[in-house]
Amino acid sequence: MHRNSAVLLVGLLALALPARAEIKLSKVFSPHMVLQRGMPAPIWGTANPLEKVVVTFRDQTKETTADDKGMWSVKLDPLTPGGPDVLKIGEKTIEDVLVGDVWVGSGQSNMDMPVLSYVSNDPVLARNAGQSHPKLRLLLKGATDTWQLSTPETNSHMSALLFSFGQDLQSKIEVPVGIMVGAVGGTPSGFWLSERMYRDDAACAEEVKAFAPGYPYEALQKKYLEEKAAYDKAFAEWKPLAEAAKKEGQEVPKPPRAPISVGRAGETNFGKVGQLFEAFIRPYVGYAIKGVLWDQGESKTNIVGVGQVTLMGALIRGWRQDWGQGDFPSCMWKSPAAAAVPGITPNRRLPKLTRLPPPGDLAAPLMPTTAMWSSPESCSIPTPTWSPLPIWDRGSTHPTSPAMAPAPPGWLWARLMARTSNGSARCMPPTKSPTITSL
Repeated sequence: MHRNSAVLLVGLLALALPARAEIKLSKVFSPHMVLQRGMPAPIWGTANPLEKVVVTFRDQTKETTADDKGMWSVKLDPLTPGGPDVLKIGEKTIEDVLVGDVWVGSGQSNMDMPVLSYVSNDPVLARNAGQSHPKLRLLLKGATDTWQLSTPETNSHMSALLFSFGQDLQSKIEVPVGIMVGAVGGTPSGFWLSERMYRDDAACAEEVKAFAPGYPYEALQKKYLEEKAAYDKAFAEWKPLAEAAKKEGQEVPKPPRAPISVGRAGETNFGKVGQLFEAFIRPYVGYAIKGVLWDQGESKTNIVGVGQVTLMGALIRGWRQDWGQGDFPSCMWKSPAAAAVPGITPNRRLPKLTRLPPPGDLAAPLMPTTAMWSSPESCSIPTPTWSPLPIWDRGSTHPTSPAMAPAPPGWLWARLMARTSNGSARCMPPTKSPTITSL
């Protein structure tokens, strides 16, 4: 009887004590992570409402209390490069933390395609990716992905462009480098900024306002519905043929191509504004970074009446506002039309690309610390490498090329070149696979 009473008393006392929920963290806070040097480094997560949270790193200790929804955040004071060190967040311990420079890579296929897709035709990339790089750390885009060491196995799954950039950069600046990718092949820029960023941007609104009066939406919608009806009929005829061919082990005939739906002025033709930003960039937002690398443009914006340059201005402004760390460098690659490249015959898709004005004319409308570059030396098929890489540590140093105008004062310039393994510039025919090389 006394024993049962004691057990009951212990149970009641346990219920009376406040429940201690496990602190939950974003995927960016995991072993092998890289914290950005030289600026405040935010750390955040969730806990019990009003729970005290203590964060310790090196000789710093920061304390805060979760709000009534369990959200909390602290900022570490600016850090010097080095490590490895241990980051403690409540009862969690995160080992092997380095401090250096962190870059985010985003866009479509040229930023998304992994190293393993290119190494068979690129001996320089194969050599670099076949080695471990202890001061280079990788973070893939999946929701459950965490920071990884750079090893031959992990390198093979990383964005080939971002790996080539990060590996070469780290070897030159000799501090740790972290690279985080959030890119999806064949995607428009309208998927990569939030709904709020787009709706609140005055330049986008003005462009739509000017475009809308002459936009024949009703006629285009009627044409689309006619094409959709024809497609539905063709698909119904194709399906049994495909199933029969598959069953008999024969080649399956190509399916009919569905028409692209038509959106109203200022709206998307398909999908939703911001859908990829929310999935792949939102988890990174607020994590201190050095800058952003962007490779996209072939799929345009997918927002009727809004051009690529205008939308990229909204994207850059929006990302910088949400990150809350000022005008970090945003370095973009925009592929020129194939007609700009002597000896290259445009393929089916390339004529849709617009010939670009000189780089200064393109970058100027965007904002300071932004570089957009297009070169007649390269076409839209090769994936470029980045050179020279140490410029981001040189303040106002601005490398130039005979094919490029000098960057205006105060800008950071990314110089992109498609190169062969021996370092000579070239443009690959559009029928061949792209090659990535390091200088």
